[in-house]
Amino acid sequence: MALTLIAGIAGTAGVAVALLSVLGVLVLRSPLARLHYLTPAATAMPVLLAVAAGANESFETGAIKPGLVAALMVITAPVLTHATGRALSEDRA
Repeated sequence: MALTLIAGIAGTAGVAVALLSVLGVLVLRSPLARLHYLTPAATAMPVLLAVAAGANESFETGAIKPGLVAALMVITAPVLTHATGRALSEDRA
């Protein structure tokens, strides 16, 4: 019962983060400003969805792959965001 509740809350929060990020990207005009709204979708959402998947699998061996994917995304997303922002700013100069 508790794990189902955790999975539901984490999954809903992950989807909410993704939807709010998409809304922010649609509202803003500047590509650099849009990057700020993509970062939560690339860092917080995978963690929340990995927690939801882990809780759904009772934090057993089935939860390892979503956790590894979330860790990889959390590590690489800020680097990709920085590189994209730098390329955009150099392109404008």
